[in-house]
Amino acid sequence: MERDQWLLRGITRDRLTLSLLLLLLLTDLTFVIDILRGHTAVRLLPHALIGLGIFSVLLVAYGLSRAAWVRNVLVVAVTVLTVAALPAPVLMETMTYRILLPAICALLLTTLPMVVSVGVGTYLLILWQAGFVGVYADGGNAAFYGLLISVLVMSRLLLEQSNAQLAHANADLESQVAAHTADLRAALDQVQAVMQARSATVLDVAHDLCNYTQNLRAHATFLEWSYADMQAGVALAPGEDLPALLSTLHGAIDRVISFANGLQDAALLEQHQLPLHLAPYPLTDGITLIIAPLAAVF
Repeated sequence: MERDQWLLRGITRDRLTLSLLLLLLLTDLTFVIDILRGHTAVRLLPHALIGLGIFSVLLVAYGLSRAAWVRNVLVVAVTVLTVAALPAPVLMETMTYRILLPAICALLLTTLPMVVSVGVGTYLLILWQAGFVGVYADGGNAAFYGLLISVLVMSRLLLEQSNAQLAHANADLESQVAAHTADLRAALDQVQAVMQARSATVLDVAHDLCNYTQNLRAHATFLEWSYADMQAGVALAPGEDLPALLSTLHGAIDRVISFANGLQDAALLEQHQLPLHLAPYPLTDGITLIIAPLAAVF
């Protein structure tokens, strides 16, 4: 199935082809009804039925496949109908712009060679139907018709050029969209990795805090028991060193406080709100830090 082409705003080649097929089908159906009512000669009924069948098959075929041959057959049918519908006075005495209808249909629906073929074929069919005499046999009129066909050919060239530019722009846009999509996907993967790392960090923090608090609870429980023994006048066991136990308890509390301060600093750093604390730095150490690499070189 070929890719559809935009001709004008809101009008595509497929829509125009289907609309033209429906118009021809309805026109032929109306002609058949007029014949059956006796408004038109009955001898034209077989031709009308054949045309009705052809347009029905073309409509179904194009609706299913969007094939290019359907458009070519449609343009040929429009050419034959246009030439057959010209009355004898028009063929012999006056020119009409209706003869440009097949070439215009070919311009909108088919390729450039088809435009040239339909334009030349339409004029030759009109000459043949007129017996190669009359107004269409005049060289000036033929040249004027050729000029009009040349304008249609130039229009087709401009249309193909604009379609090529549009296709190139669409390809560039699709590549840019694909690149941006890849960047967004990579950024999303990074965010997911950061979130997973943060979850793992929170899990580790929760585990460490649980261990610290359990140690604090154990030490506090032991102190409570020791204090109760002291109140009851019971002497401490030889292995129960109360000052050492208090020192261990203070160390555990200091670790919890330090851990909490580190978490707070990490949160402030993530929010770009971590305060800077200035501290004195020896000037001699700074000078040595700068001069030492230079001295090693020279």
